Amino acid sequence: MTVNKFKFLGEWPAESRAAVEPSLAGLEWLVPGWCETVWIAWASVPRDNLEAEASATTSIEYPYRWAKIVVRPGFLDESVERRRSALIHELLHVFIGPLAEYAEQMADRLMKDDAPKFHETVREELRVRHESAVQDLAYAILGRERSAVAIDPAARRHACHPWSEAVRP
Repeated sequence: MTVNKFKFLGEWPAESRAAVEPSLAGLEWLVPGWCETVWIAWASVPRDNLEAEASATTSIEYPYRWAKIVVRPGFLDESVERRRSALIHELLHVFIGPLAEYAEQMADRLMKDDAPKFHETVREELRVRHESAVQDLAYAILGRERSAVAIDPAARRHACHPWSEAVRP
């Protein structure tokens, strides 16, 4: 028996929840074993510029065994395929996030005070490589779902990562 780890949190406009639910269908297998619940929340107002560009963002509370995906209005402007892609991407952040957070914490502990110039470079490289790994895995999953249908290059740009167009063909 599969336990549904997705729980909707807070108030949702009806059309928003109706757009998210089918995009999550069948993705429970992407929730890592450590994560008891993935809260799915709606936020109509972004906290900062990065969030303003993203259709969804993720936060992880590894010690407490939960994660939260916040969906924003831009999600509704996406195609059905792009919505699914965005949620797969965010779920992969849940999967890889604890390792990425550990690497960031070690960079902070080892370099922040003694080598600030190196610290900034290492943190940015970790961020870029984390995003790239997540997106590469998302492409692989989507490719399997579509049984080798070509990925639309216009859909390859993750909304919250403008550098990705320069990195990916």
